[in-house]
Formats: sequence, C-alpha cells, structure tokens
Amino acid sequence: MAKLLIIEDEPPIIELLRHGLERAGHEVTGAANGILGLQLLRKQSFDLIFCDLFMPEMDGIETMRRIRSEFPGTKVIAVSGGGFDGKMNLLNIAKALGAVAVLAKPFALSAAVAAVEKALGEGK
Repeated sequence: MAKLLIIEDEPPIIELLRHGLERAGHEVTGAANGILGLQLLRKQSFDLIFCDLFMPEMDGIETMRRIRSEFPGTKVIAVSGGGFDGKMNLLNIAKALGAVAVLAKPFALSAAVAAVEKALGEGK
C-alpha cells in the first residue's frame, strides 16, 4: 500500500481517483490546490503525488517546482486537461520538471492505476 496525494481542483476527479486507487489498495488524500498540497506534504510524507497543472491559487507547474525543491525524491504524476481554455499543453513541461508520468484528461481510471503501479515499481 502506498500513500498518495492528489492535488486537483476538481472534486469529481479527486473522488474518481480516490475510488479507483483505494480499491487498488492505496491510501489516498486530496488537496484542492497546490498551496494546500504543499501544506500536507510539509506535515506528512507521500509515496506519490498526482498534480493537476491548471488550478487556482497555485498552478501545477509552480507546485511541481516547489515539490522538486522541498521534497526532491517525491514522485509526481502530472495531469492536465489542456488549460483553462483546453488548448494549452503543459505535459511536456511537466516531464521536463521530472514527472514520472503524465495523463491527459479525460483519462481512464485504469490508466491512472497503471501509471501508479509503474511509478511505484509494481507494474509489469
């Protein structure tokens, strides 16, 4: 069982991921934006983080930069629906910042579970 943090401003996506990842045996915590996600990281450790790239308060790119700075060994899976207008793709930037995987919204729950297993070294 791994401890996962989902930093995502859309509650239905947090709940979808929570449902699927808990069924896969993981412990899941959600945070509505990067600021809240970093606060949680400062209080407890997580094995893996899902980070949306477009969020209010603090976007995912800045959140990932701070995670890399403060928690350099933490694995991040970047998630994006293409920006506020759906036309901007920052997934390549997320890869350059060290994301172990990227998922474009909408994605299948099975793809998220597979990305977690691969990132944690549990996949085939």
